[in-house]
Amino acid sequence: MVSEDLTSEKLRQILDYDPETGLFIWKSGVKSNFLNKQAGCRRKKDDCIVIGVNGKSYLAHHLAWLFVYGEFPKHEIDHINQDRSDNKISNLRDVDHRTNCQNYRRATKNNKTSCLLGAAYRNGKYYSRIRVGNSRITIGTFDTAEEAHQAYLVAKRQHHAGCTI
Repeated sequence: MVSEDLTSEKLRQILDYDPETGLFIWKSGVKSNFLNKQAGCRRKKDDCIVIGVNGKSYLAHHLAWLFVYGEFPKHEIDHINQDRSDNKISNLRDVDHRTNCQNYRRATKNNKTSCLLGAAYRNGKYYSRIRVGNSRITIGTFDTAEEAHQAYLVAKRQHHAGCTI
């Protein structure tokens, strides 16, 4: 997905990466007051960690992938636990966009009726629907948001290969 001038060799010369913590530490190529300090800062809009290398900004999860596997990801990096600041290599996977979208764990911010994933309210009942491929399938109607949510989770695990719930 990303073609860059930065190589894993160049990256390893200036940064250390700990795959257990997901943190980057400056080794060289920076002012002395940055040496041995944690690299990057959290981006407010999405909580991703961004690191500036040679005048260019990189997402830390892309750099983690490059550091460990020797190449930038071919698709999108999915944070399995949905914490975009958690860049442990065990929490990252290179997946296509559809698979990445299948790993949502929380209801969207515009869900006005329920904070539960897959549950919506209409005409006095809760209902749940799921997208499978290009189709939207109605799972059913329920008396409570929790019942709609639980039915959605069952369907999600069955139909979404990218689901990690």
